[in-house]
Amino acid sequence: MQLPARGVGNCPSVVGVADNELVTCSICGRRRDLVAAPAEALAWVSERERGAQRWLCPTCARAHVRDIEGKLPAEYW
Repeated sequence: MQLPARGVGNCPSVVGVADNELVTCSICGRRRDLVAAPAEALAWVSERERGAQRWLCPTCARAHVRDIEGKLPAEYW
């Protein structure tokens, strides 16, 4: 079963974010492009730290993947 695409320009939403909500990378300040390709929109990483939600753009997420993996609970491995 294929789900219909959502969002602006046939671009799916980033999970937990409205299609028109501004998302900014907490490291480099890059803003999510509302009309980006679906793979680009899905590559944004959300993390919760001390109750605050932070976003990482795909470039910063790749650069900091070890830090992200280090925060995973032991049960994940």
